[in-house]
Order: sequence, then structure tokens, then C-alpha cells
Amino acid sequence: MKLKNDAVSLFSNKTEGSTSLLLKLNRLIRDNIKDEEYILLLIKESRIWLKSFAVIMNYLDRLEKDISNKRLFEAIINNMNESERNVVLRIFENSRKYFKNVSKILTISNSKTVPSFLTQLHNTNKKLKVIIAESRPKNEGRLLAKRLIGEGICVEYVTDFSIANYIPGIDAAIIGADKILANGNVVNKTGSKTLAVLCRRFKKPFYVIASKSKLVSEINYIPEGRDPSEVWKYSDNNLTIRNYYFEEVEKNLITKIITD
Repeated sequence: MKLKNDAVSLFSNKTEGSTSLLLKLNRLIRDNIKDEEYILLLIKESRIWLKSFAVIMNYLDRLEKDISNKRLFEAIINNMNESERNVVLRIFENSRKYFKNVSKILTISNSKTVPSFLTQLHNTNKKLKVIIAESRPKNEGRLLAKRLIGEGICVEYVTDFSIANYIPGIDAAIIGADKILANGNVVNKTGSKTLAVLCRRFKKPFYVIASKSKLVSEINYIPEGRDPSEVWKYSDNNLTIRNYYFEEVEKNLITKIITD
């Protein structure tokens, strides 16, 4: 059995965050709910292609646990969108005391939780402005910028290594998370640690906005190299090109991890 085109597109998606990919995977499974063989294939391939995302691995664990119970299995799938909306609302409520006087925020990369959170914040503070770093090599910061602009939020879009020039003027920085390790460290898009270090240097709060589903039991993270041609399509015997999508941010650099 082969994967359908929509599944191939999902597994090759390198610009969206883990929650967005989760919702797309959930929709694929829902659309093929009567084909158990194909669902098993989707689960198997997801564990290979999306293994970096804790929220997806936790979701797959739940599916496999209840796959023989049709009622519970379908409940997980049918309630996913509403569940994620409730998660964002709980995160926002838990963040209120930290963001009372925050009107200028810097962030990187692209996700679903962060723009949903920023939209909620904008609803309570129309003065909100967001600075977004491009997030090379795939420049997914553009996707985040477009989403926020569509919500009427003022956005500045800047290059990754210019962020030090903007941090003195912000109220806070926020990132999402692909994993929250058991030791309190966070794994997120490359550039997150640079942002955290700069926030420490300029005494600005650095917040992680993520659901509890990002929690994992592991304490060690080993970065996985990606296609070097995404950085530079060039080769030479004396040249080594590194391309890592994710990196670890130590807990001592994090002001607060805000979850549901």
C-alpha cells in the first residue's frame, strides 16, 4: 500500500510547527477512518517522518492504545480541533500575569500555538507589535508574519542575525517548543538559543509557550542533520555544510515555560 499525495505532502512539510502538522495528520486519519490498513500505514510513516515532534508521538501513542476501541479511537480524532482550541485558551489564561504590560514581542519560526496566543493577546492589547525573525533556511517566519498580519497585528520582519539590534526595545521574547525535556530544557527551532542568550544579556524575559503534550520523559537531545543543500547548493572537498532545524535551550535561559 502506498501513501496518498496528501500524506506525502504532510511528511515533506518543513515550514509548519508541530501542532499544525498534528492537526493535518489528524484530518488525514479522520478522512480515512474506515480504512484501518491505511491508518496503520499513516501511523507507521508518521513515526519515521515526524519523530522530532513530541506532540505527534504522544498523539500516536494514544491512537495505538485505543485503535481496537472504535468509540475511544474516533473520539480522539473527532475532538482534536476543539481540544487544541481549549489548550490555547488555557495557555493564554495562565499567561495573563506575565503579559500585562507587554506590547512589543520578538519571536522566531512558525507554529500554531504562538500565533494563536498572540492573536488572543492582541484582542486584549491593540497596541501589540511583533518582531519576527526570518528563521532560515526555510524562512518559515514569513508564514507566521502573514498569519499575524491577517489578524490585524503590526509586524516587523527581520533577518535572523539582526535580532540583537531589536531586543533592547522589546518587552519580551517568546518561542514555541517541539519538546520539553524532563530536565526542564526545551527543544525548538535553531535560533531559539541565540534569542535566549541575547535576552539574558539585555535582561529581557524569555518565555516558552507550549502545551503539556510537548512534555517527554527523555533528558538528552541529539540534533539531527538535515539536507545541507537547503543552506547552500555547493560542494567542495574542503567544505562542510551543517543544517540543523532544532536545538536545545537550557532551562536557566528560560524565564518561564507557560503551558495549559
